Amino acid sequence: MPEIPLLCLLGPTASGKTALSYEILQEFRHRGIDCEIISADSRQVYRYLDIGSAKPTKEELDFTKHHCVDIINPNETISAGIFFEFAEKAIVEISQKKKIPIVVGGAGLYVKAIHDGLFAEIITNERATIREEIQSLLQKNGKEYLYEQLQTIDPKAAEYYSDKNPSRVSRALEYYYVHKTSIIDDFAKKKMQVNRLSTNYVLHPQREILYNRINQRTVTMFEKGLLEEVKNVLTMGYTRNDSGLQMIGYFEANQVLEGRVTQKDAIEIIQQRTRNYAKRQVTWFKKNPNLSLILEDSSNQSKTIVENYLREFEQFL
Repeated sequence: MPEIPLLCLLGPTASGKTALSYEILQEFRHRGIDCEIISADSRQVYRYLDIGSAKPTKEELDFTKHHCVDIINPNETISAGIFFEFAEKAIVEISQKKKIPIVVGGAGLYVKAIHDGLFAEIITNERATIREEIQSLLQKNGKEYLYEQLQTIDPKAAEYYSDKNPSRVSRALEYYYVHKTSIIDDFAKKKMQVNRLSTNYVLHPQREILYNRINQRTVTMFEKGLLEEVKNVLTMGYTRNDSGLQMIGYFEANQVLEGRVTQKDAIEIIQQRTRNYAKRQVTWFKKNPNLSLILEDSSNQSKTIVENYLREFEQFL
């Protein structure tokens, strides 16, 4: 059975994607069609880290099934390739139920993986064990040590990941130890090509509006209990060096708990880092011309979006 085309709501953090997705879902339901959501968000993949990742509320999660949310623990790493495995499985499941897959997110590499495909891997017990060992080395010796290991065994990947991002370096090491070859070489050889139909909307509110939303969201996170959330995760045995707790917001919350910065200063730092992140996201989407349906104002757009989708793809439903 052919897959049902995707409806994608993309854009920077705090651009209004989640709210619009639920409006669209309700509009489809009024027409007797159901949908499920695939999150393409690099922060919402982590279990237990809800407030700082702006994860949908319990009520929102109950409203419809969400995929690619809460799929790894805070001390685990994830790549676009691993994400692709989860997303591809979700797309097939949703299509088999004759529901519309709505992709919602702003992680550029995840979006690219969904549209263009990546090489899929088989998840094995060996890989899980190696991943744990690498994470242990990261926590014990730090990211510089891990990067030196990658330079020794896979200089090609080390050059590619020269930013020393611990998630990417860990992933490259894991791949080499499992497959005995460079992830860079295999990416080119094994890439899974997909021919996927979709209609894509990129939310791009005016910069002042976007930045005001980011600033307010940061304040709201602390009001909702971000510090308490971090405390709870730490009592579970996770540490501030784990991948999930290195994310924007969680890193600064840890600093507040350790007395390194005040809450007021942490809020300002998070706001600035998030604005910079949103700017990078906007740049990424601008460089991808296939994602060309721009929405500067997403209000009152759900009916038009649903009608456009049905006009183009109703034969698949």
